[in-house]
Amino acid sequence: MRVFLSLTILFLSVLICGCAGTIPQASMVNEEYIANADQFEVIGDVIGMSEVTNLFGLIFWGDRGYQRAYQSALKQAQDLGAEGLICVYSDVTYFSFLGIYNLSVTYVFAKAYKRKE
Repeated sequence: MRVFLSLTILFLSVLICGCAGTIPQASMVNEEYIANADQFEVIGDVIGMSEVTNLFGLIFWGDRGYQRAYQSALKQAQDLGAEGLICVYSDVTYFSFLGIYNLSVTYVFAKAYKRKE
């Protein structure tokens, strides 16, 4: 009886915890900035984010992953008066509960820059 109770508690614990993982993506650097770094001014760091959620692997809602996160970071940079992004780095976090509820959160980290006048 104790073994059955222990296995039941272990099984329920695994069901409640779900799964989570983080996958860092490769960094990209603007080549023109590297070649002529003295002609640009880094304004600051920006972060964009988007979420995609689905139920049963069939019903999706939310933003469109990397593309939406990048656009969010670019919009934030433009609000600061920047012309573009350099040193772009993305990070994706996944969470799943029994394959029923799945969540993917994409973050884009970058530096905003503008040309020196």
